[in-house]
Amino acid sequence: MFGHMFNMAKDIAFSATGKSLLNRKIDRFGKISHLEFDSNKEVIELEVILKGETAPLQVLITGYTLQKIEGKHYLRIQNIKTSREWLNQVVEDYVQNKEFNVPKKYVRLIRKVL
Repeated sequence: MFGHMFNMAKDIAFSATGKSLLNRKIDRFGKISHLEFDSNKEVIELEVILKGETAPLQVLITGYTLQKIEGKHYLRIQNIKTSREWLNQVVEDYVQNKEFNVPKKYVRLIRKVL
């Protein structure tokens, strides 16, 4: 029970921090209006308001890992679904099950969530 409550508190805190960090990275394209982590289920939900779009973009990420390979850290996302059919194809081709190098300054933060 205590562990579950701790994870919920951690997820809420990281959701707020992550939203702020990601908004700084994507401000040229839009902003994240909703970001929710559920580390117990390995689920991340996002809602992004993109400039020039009339409807928000919904993103659901299920299954993710952080791995250390030869001294570098990589993030792998197993499954991503969005509310845009064309974007699902792009994600499938270029993001799903690919490894992305994580800058050292973010590794500690990501490990706290995972």
